[in-house]
Amino acid sequence: MKTFHYILQAKGGVGKSFLTYLYALSLESEPASLFLDVDHSTKTSDRQLAFLRGQAQKRLAKLSLFNERAKQDRQLLVQSVVELAGLDYQQYFLDFGAPESEQFPAMLAQDIPASLLKRVESQLKSQFIFHVVIGGNTAFKPCVEYLEQLVIRLEAHFQIVVHPNLYSFVGPARQDQLALLESFCQQNQLAVSSFGGIDAESQVGKQIVHYAQLGKGLNEYDFLERLLMEQQLDQLHAV
Repeated sequence: MKTFHYILQAKGGVGKSFLTYLYALSLESEPASLFLDVDHSTKTSDRQLAFLRGQAQKRLAKLSLFNERAKQDRQLLVQSVVELAGLDYQQYFLDFGAPESEQFPAMLAQDIPASLLKRVESQLKSQFIFHVVIGGNTAFKPCVEYLEQLVIRLEAHFQIVVHPNLYSFVGPARQDQLALLESFCQQNQLAVSSFGGIDAESQVGKQIVHYAQLGKGLNEYDFLERLLMEQQLDQLHAV
């Protein structure tokens, strides 16, 4: 069965592309996985996944949801997914930019309701999984509000995995925010998979961030950085 992973969050700068990078590292030697940059503005994933280029099987692609008038066409997503399902891959990771993520609940409300999207999933003999990244501190409220929208619009038809980016949960609000998020996820039966538990102020942490920005594969990491990154990969939601 083919699996489509939608990585979403309308609040920018909370770690969507880093989460995608982690999944790409975990599947670096799996040629049946394709990673798509669905970010019209920053192209961060395209840079950070550079290590996937040059493999015998194409592993990295771009997907635009903008039409010839440079306006978002929400229905392009379903059309693109149908086309992608015909390719020779088993797993597809779609890293949405903030603008594209913002339009996703609107697509479900106005164009393609969750019940119809479920029919698309069934017709393609595939599984759709929605990964929602949550930032902490001042990003927490808008991130959770976006998650709430998505939970309502998806109507329990699909699996949602919530990914708190632990790096952004700092200061006195950290525990309260994480507790609130855990409570919400329990009430709505949502899976939780944390990431980003790296001290980016340490020398090793700084090096890991630098490697990620350069788009390096795991075999290019130094010994200690590799061990810490492998620990991060072990914590990922299984795919």
